[in-house]
Amino acid sequence: MSQIGVETAQHVNLNYKPAGIFERIIAYVLDFLVLGIYWLVLIWIASFGEEVAQVEPSSEYDWIAVVIIMLPVMLYHLAMEIIWNGYTIGKWFVGIRVVRIDGTRPSSTNYLIRWLLRLFEITMTSGIVAFFTLLLNDKGQRLGDIAAKTTVIKVKNRTKMDATVFEKIVDDYDPIYPQVAELKDEDIAII
Repeated sequence: MSQIGVETAQHVNLNYKPAGIFERIIAYVLDFLVLGIYWLVLIWIASFGEEVAQVEPSSEYDWIAVVIIMLPVMLYHLAMEIIWNGYTIGKWFVGIRVVRIDGTRPSSTNYLIRWLLRLFEITMTSGIVAFFTLLLNDKGQRLGDIAAKTTVIKVKNRTKMDATVFEKIVDDYDPIYPQVAELKDEDIAII
């Protein structure tokens, strides 16, 4: 897969590596497990409530139970990506996230477009349409991503301070640029 090149407003080129198909599938499976746990907990709570009340469940208010259970399941991906800056629990665990094709944070409208097309691509077709679209697209986009002008990228691991400024050096080290010895700590922090 190719990299996605983005030029920032300061004319700095950033390259993102699109998330692979299998990373996206693993994230989807993890999100499915989270939703399954949610479902099981609600069913357990409902059965516990019926035992405590010792009454038969009424069909008069069954629609309330359906809404309480199904609404969070249906809105999970949309709500999590909006609230958690392009992540769901599965995406966070795998190390991928949704960004706009120019590298910026997607708007709520971008997430909504992705979610609406997700209903067709993944829910109605069991992910077959999304799978083949990802195979044919070199930017790691499914139809929802193409329409919303977004993509899913790999998130780079953070660098620890030990590997940067506070790296230990040998005593007889000669800097390539000897003027660096004239810099103060404040100058180095600015750089």
